[in-house]
Amino acid sequence: MKQKINILVVEDNEYYNNLIFNALQQSTHFVQKKMKYQLVLHSFINSACCMQKIESRVFIDNDFCVIKDTFAPALCRVYLDQFIENKFL
Repeated sequence: MKQKINILVVEDNEYYNNLIFNALQQSTHFVQKKMKYQLVLHSFINSACCMQKIESRVFIDNDFCVIKDTFAPALCRVYLDQFIENKFL
């Protein structure tokens, strides 16, 4: 069984939330079958709902945070690559 990596997208603006979520989903879709891990994307428009999930220990070790700006989708991908490289390679 592949180890699971949870990716949380927390953005109250639905447009930007979808933009970031889709950018991550598309950039990992084609290589995911070759990976030694499973990426699971989660999207939250309400930060309180996300905090409840985190506090319930559903998600553990959210190592990176990306501040929303024009580079957010690209930064998400870079941080994801760094996280995977540090944890699994």
